[in-house]
Amino acid sequence: MGVIVARRLASLHELETVYSYEDALNMAEIITVQNYNEWVARSG
Repeated sequence: MGVIVARRLASLHELETVYSYEDALNMAEIITVQNYNEWVARSG
């Protein structure tokens, strides 16, 4: 959950009260895809 908070996709309070576990997994997937795309852009 720390990476979601660090990337400012949600606050810890929001993760505990607003978003579901599935929402958090979707946010983590977004971060993974962003990281991969950034890596590809740098490696190109």
